[in-house]
Amino acid sequence: MHSDHSAGDLVRCPACTDPTASLKRYTIVKLLVFVFVFAYTQRMTVTSCPPCMRKTILTQTLINIIPANLLWVVIVLPWHTVQLCRTWTEGHSSDIQRML
Repeated sequence: MHSDHSAGDLVRCPACTDPTASLKRYTIVKLLVFVFVFAYTQRMTVTSCPPCMRKTILTQTLINIIPANLLWVVIVLPWHTVQLCRTWTEGHSSDIQRML
């Protein structure tokens, strides 16, 4: 099997421990609660390989449907959609590149 990445590019995913040349580090909504005019939010920064990142993003998107209610469509869904699309890019995310 031929790889476009050298062994030096590979980093272990903190979630599944598989080696990856595309480690991602993104901030997503952990919890958004919206009640009438009050909104409470918690963010979390996740570092993992693309498949683990997709799983985390999708899980957090679904978890927030009820508590975020109206803001889910305005904040959570667009933010998570962008982050999800970014998981298909090749290479480490910019935060990881700076750390390496």
